[in-house]
Amino acid sequence: MDNDHSQEDFRKFWEHIPWASQNEMLIILKGHLLVEDILREYCASEVKFPAELEKAKLTFTQVAQLVRAIQKYPPPQWVWGAIFKLNALRNKLAHKLIPEDFEKQKQEFVNLVGVEDEGGLFAAFPRDFEQVAVAIFMTYTALSINLRFKPQGLLAATLLAGASASSEPVRMGGDQ
Repeated sequence: MDNDHSQEDFRKFWEHIPWASQNEMLIILKGHLLVEDILREYCASEVKFPAELEKAKLTFTQVAQLVRAIQKYPPPQWVWGAIFKLNALRNKLAHKLIPEDFEKQKQEFVNLVGVEDEGGLFAAFPRDFEQVAVAIFMTYTALSINLRFKPQGLLAATLLAGASASSEPVRMGGDQ
């Protein structure tokens, strides 16, 4: 894994998530922007002419699907579910003053990610806005780890050989 990029991602998350505001809507909007930023950055790093991607003015969903198509070491499947649930929440907030089913969809997002919480983060942060922030943090971190993973030497050769033999991308993390 590219440790410098991962540390930068971690720093960026804590710098931009407004914990002090205790405003879960703002946390969702900022968290979505962080996820979008890492997806767009990954796309740009994988193509020969990244400026052309900017000209395409791809939507969040298009960028996420592009990353899914070109990723070398995909995150666990729950990460993609969480990314698309986070996007749905962001869209509700961006397009309606009082979004319908917002609480239900927010809880579905938190629950989806919460199932993967083996370290007890959700228990340590019980308030609603904290639960949302933790779910975004876990999603963002899993995405960063997998997209930044750059194996070297024997590990790289082994992973590439495994991917070639199965014609599927090499899976990292939990269940797919």
